[in-house]
Amino acid sequence: MSSLLALPVWQLVLIGYLVTGAIIMNIPRARREIFSILTPEEIESMPRWKVYSTFSVELVVSLALWPLFVKEWLFGISTLLRELQADEGYQSMVAINKAMAELSIDGCDTDEIPGSNGDFGYDISNPVPTQGIQGSTRYLGRLRAQDGTKVAYSRIGSFTSPVTSSLVDGYLISHADGTALGTLYVAPYNKRNSTKAPEGLSLVLVSNSQASAMFNRQEETQK
Repeated sequence: MSSLLALPVWQLVLIGYLVTGAIIMNIPRARREIFSILTPEEIESMPRWKVYSTFSVELVVSLALWPLFVKEWLFGISTLLRELQADEGYQSMVAINKAMAELSIDGCDTDEIPGSNGDFGYDISNPVPTQGIQGSTRYLGRLRAQDGTKVAYSRIGSFTSPVTSSLVDGYLISHADGTALGTLYVAPYNKRNSTKAPEGLSLVLVSNSQASAMFNRQEETQK
């Protein structure tokens, strides 16, 4: 460190300039722009030495003149963001998440909905509170039978419940061997997922990646 600080100011500035350029060139879009100088067809048809020489010159020029490319790279990134925001699928997802958040404002923050009665989860008058549709999927994916086997589930529709003004979803649940375990009612418009399991079942912990995979599989099944 002391030897570095002993360098003349212009050398320190040059080192900082090159290091900054190297970092910026590692931005995914920057890498794509740099290596798009040759098409796959050109790379296949050209001699290897010429390909390597072309890329080497491109890297050196990009590193030396990186301030000239920053605006284009940043503009490209903002363009991608605008395209994403204009995508109908993205807009629909945002609208759904917003609507579900609004529906959850009056939801409960407890393991059972206040005023509920009957068997937890099994009676429509005592549905399982969850946070959104994805929260329901995460909760159902954590359910296990008494022998520790993962419970299978299939949505059968939406119903009204005397303990909530929002619709409640019904799911047929079964053991992995096909044995029916009953019908569970889930109220998805609440502030968090319940940590309580219906009688005869248990809840296990799953990672965020596992929960996302469960949700994606459920979405594919319903298409």
